Amino acid sequence: MRTMVLRHRDFRLLWVGQFLSKTGSQFNYIALAWLVLQTTGSAMATGGVYLAQVLPAALLGWVAGVPVDRADRRMLMFHCDWLRALLVLILPISFALHSLQEWLIYGVTFAISALSLLFFAAEKSVIPVLVPPEDLTEANAWAEMTEQFGALIGPVVAGLLIAVLPSPVHILYLNVLTFAASALTLLWLKWRDQPKRTPGGAGQMLREAREGLACLLRDPLLRVVFFTLAAVNFLVAPFTVVFPVLADRVLHAGAAGFGWLMGAFGAGMLLGSLAAGRLARALRPATLIYGGMALLGGALAAMAACTGIWPAVALAALAATGVGPSNAVILTLVQKSTPERLLGRVFASLSALVQMAVPVGVALVSPLLDLVGARQVLLGMGLGILLAAALGRVWLGAVGEPRLETSNPEGCAVS
Repeated sequence: MRTMVLRHRDFRLLWVGQFLSKTGSQFNYIALAWLVLQTTGSAMATGGVYLAQVLPAALLGWVAGVPVDRADRRMLMFHCDWLRALLVLILPISFALHSLQEWLIYGVTFAISALSLLFFAAEKSVIPVLVPPEDLTEANAWAEMTEQFGALIGPVVAGLLIAVLPSPVHILYLNVLTFAASALTLLWLKWRDQPKRTPGGAGQMLREAREGLACLLRDPLLRVVFFTLAAVNFLVAPFTVVFPVLADRVLHAGAAGFGWLMGAFGAGMLLGSLAAGRLARALRPATLIYGGMALLGGALAAMAACTGIWPAVALAALAATGVGPSNAVILTLVQKSTPERLLGRVFASLSALVQMAVPVGVALVSPLLDLVGARQVLLGMGLGILLAAALGRVWLGAVGEPRLETSNPEGCAVS
């Protein structure tokens, strides 16, 4: 019987810390968005919290990987955690002193998101050294589950706490504790990293940043990975805008229906991630990646024909089951196709490029919901994902079928 990936002590510690901190980060976003909405009554001001959260990846992702590839990654993640804890703490303290203003909320959110970008790139480059190669895909799937657990549990707990606490800002103390707990788990790791001695200077940093971006864009396999992730983020991210409109105007299920749709989508992602390790041993990478995309697209397109909430809930869960295995395999392919010295820069650049697709997709879909309706938008999203899956599969076939059991650490050669 195969050993579960969580039996690897250092990976288990990292996973527990991330489960706590990412759940706490959901507290942070929900509390701040609700606080801004309550105090300003402005949807645009509330949207500023989301904008401050997503902008760092697009603006800083090009260079964020440089310190990751230079630093002791364990200690870099540790410093990111305690700095995020201190930044979060500024907000409830300012609230207690009656000096909390919108610009401070936006600024702190932006800074926390920038540190989270550094943490993301470091975490993804560290996972391959914490588990054996044969467990890497399963480890990536479990790491992805921390996001899904947080997305499932965080908003629910935050909503309950907001209802009983004097102010949403008091939830932020819990987020401080979760970042502190994550920092402690990093100190308990037995694994140790060594910083890489590299000449400093802004010019050198830009050259190193370009090297990571060039690796991502020049390597044939990584180009396919980028296209796949960008297409999925562009086409799928708007579901958070489409689902409430679908539940309210089409299915007439109200806020409860919206909650069921979101919960089902999260549950489907979780179930898919739980099965990712076993599926990766039984199926080819291309089948998992593009089969998962096809399942996602087909189920979303079918939702457009639903007339009741429960068939839509079932299809939402089905749609999401392919996302977890697909993401886990993609992460493994990036890790195995990139030299270790470039992992931080490649993941940071990939995050920057892919995250740019999210606000673009949301911005395009939002007016379409009023113009053509939720059914047509959902159908278009599903058909678009099916088309992207077909194109990606053909492109991957032209590049060459990748294998998870082998690695090509020098395949990302750049001049």
